[in-house]
Parts: sequence; structure tokens; C-alpha cells
Amino acid sequence: MMHNGITYDSYWKREMAGKIIQGRVINEATGETMNLALYQPKTTHPYRHGGFVQMSQEALMQLAQSDLTGEDMKVLFALLARLDFENYLQAPQGEIAEQIGMQRQNVTRSIKHLCERNIIIMGAKVGRSNTYRLCPSFGFKGKSKNYGKMMADISKFAQEAAQRDPNTIDLIDGTTDREKAA
Repeated sequence: MMHNGITYDSYWKREMAGKIIQGRVINEATGETMNLALYQPKTTHPYRHGGFVQMSQEALMQLAQSDLTGEDMKVLFALLARLDFENYLQAPQGEIAEQIGMQRQNVTRSIKHLCERNIIIMGAKVGRSNTYRLCPSFGFKGKSKNYGKMMADISKFAQEAAQRDPNTIDLIDGTTDREKAA
């Protein structure tokens, strides 16, 4: 590669601890050759160690267009930050309230709103805290082979809930049994 009359050899070396870039520079005018070694220290991304969640873009648009309040969204983001594998959430509401600077009763109300809209699904209590699961239609954290199994479990749960209440929203397609019958 040539730049401003200087030819750079294609000899490069990288190391994992940081990046060492070695090369040879040839000045075309004088024929002089210089060896270079540059060290770029390894930098870590500030969010790299927290894990990742796969989210549905369509679901994100539905959230943006929903009637959720700013507090509801704030609580949802705090819950997503705690999302464990297979979409499990353990949510000590007092702890969440403290972390995001909200009153505990407002966190409780926001979690209720998220459950009513089937964004999160209430599970069993662990100690004094309720457990929840993020609806897999919105996002997923876990092994891809477990996604289908979880969708089947959620669908079964939704069918059982619909038998109890015809106004229950289907977690997969977002409609109630009454709407499907109409």
C-alpha cells in the first residue's frame, strides 16, 4: 500500500492482550526502510460484561406505540437488565425502586401494568419476591434450542388462562378469545 510516497508492507501482527501492529515503511524517494511497531492497549466495551438479550424489533415498536407510561418503561428496562436465562426475572420491588429512584408503590403499579399487557408473566413467589418471565414474543435470553420449548410452555399457560378468563390476551398473537371468535 502506498501513501504520500511511502510504501507500507502488508506484514501485520496482532496479539490478544492488546494490539501490536508491526510493519515496514519504505520511503519511495530515498529508498530508506524503517520498521514500525505500534501498541494499542486493549480496551473493553463498557457494556460487554452484562450479557445480551435478543429483542423483537416489532415488539419494540409495539412498546413505543403503547400506552405505557415513562415509569412503566423505566421499570421494564430495569427488569430487562435483570433478565436471567430462559427469560426468568426475580424482581425485589424495593431493590428496583432504590436502583431507579422511584417509589416502591410506583414500581409495583408499573409491574402490574406490564403484566396486564402480557409483556411480563407472573410466576411463583421466591421468598418474599414474585418471580416473572419476559414474554418470549418480546425478547429472549438463553439457548436458541430452548426458545421453541419456552414458546410452547407459554402458549399452554395462555390457553389455560384463557379457559379461566375469555378476556385474557394470547401471548403469541396479542388477541383475546372473544376477538378470535368475532
